[in-house]
Amino acid sequence: MDLKYGLEAAEEFGEIIWPIRRELRIHGLMLYGSIARAEPNPTDVDLFVMHRSQKLDWFQDKLKSEEFQSDAGAFKSLEGMLGINLTKLFSQSKIRILISQGLLHTSYVNEFYFTDQNYRERWDQQNENPNFFKNAISNGFLWNPQSKKYDISAKTRYHVPRLITSPQNQS
Repeated sequence: MDLKYGLEAAEEFGEIIWPIRRELRIHGLMLYGSIARAEPNPTDVDLFVMHRSQKLDWFQDKLKSEEFQSDAGAFKSLEGMLGINLTKLFSQSKIRILISQGLLHTSYVNEFYFTDQNYRERWDQQNENPNFFKNAISNGFLWNPQSKKYDISAKTRYHVPRLITSPQNQS
């Protein structure tokens, strides 16, 4: 995939989703991975959807359990769960093409990730890499509705807290 095409597709995603963010309980979109790092030949588009939604938590769990046969199948399930015709919203976009080719990878993280250690530990375990989200934040960019670009460094807004450890028993 061409870097410019991937970036344009990610920006279309932001433009389409941002106006309905309140309905979906989304509070942020973050572009990360090869496109955020401006690698010349990215393999896919990686996006994080930051939210406050039990439905999107449930969907993230289903994604990680690899229940879906394809990205298109997952997308259809998401549509049904949200009760929103995403196919229609994305019908004239590059996103629709990326979904059909399995090149759009969205992950969903609840804002509890930043405040609830149990949630964070469970989410990190599902991803089999406790530094996955922290690394994504370090090179990710947030959707800016004013510029309609991913041009805000995620590091300026998000910080992954350290794990709280209990004091060891003294002998």
